[in-house]
Amino acid sequence: MANPYIHNSTLTSAQVQAILHGYTRFQSPKEVAAQIGVSRQTTHSLYLKFSQRLHAAHRWEQAAQDEARRDIFQWLAGREIHSAYGLYREGPALEDYRVTRTGRMLSPEEYGPYVVARELKERWGKISEKAFVFHYALIRHTAECRIDWMQFFGTDDLSAPNVVLMAAGQIYSSLEESLREAPRAKNINPLFS
Repeated sequence: MANPYIHNSTLTSAQVQAILHGYTRFQSPKEVAAQIGVSRQTTHSLYLKFSQRLHAAHRWEQAAQDEARRDIFQWLAGREIHSAYGLYREGPALEDYRVTRTGRMLSPEEYGPYVVARELKERWGKISEKAFVFHYALIRHTAECRIDWMQFFGTDDLSAPNVVLMAAGQIYSSLEESLREAPRAKNINPLFS
């Protein structure tokens, strides 16, 4: 076994960790592949694997709830992702969005995923709706972590450098631990499984 994260892989442990760092810091798969010296397809497939882990962690939390509520939450999650993709694709630029919201009391939960999605778009470019569905777990989880760190640091800037780095580190740690504990996970469809 080349690394403790992925069975039957030729990647080294350091390469997998570097790709995981790139994913949690919103580096594009192409950029990470060039830095590490692997193919873009390898990086992209690992990004999808990491996304599946984030979706699985969210679904595990929902599994603790009763059956009827879980179905409702799955439907709502699908609607939320569809709405978020519309904003991602056609929404205003981040600065325009902030200007239109000036003077309006917004909780971080209202604008957090939008800000994170816009940052992802600036770094990765536009992605398809199918890819957005997979990576929405990263967007949502990053926004949640940033909100926590934002409150910890006493700032109102979701994009403050220390907030961004601490949130990325938190997601990296949870994903790395998940991969180390169970390298092989079942493929899941985040909306319909």
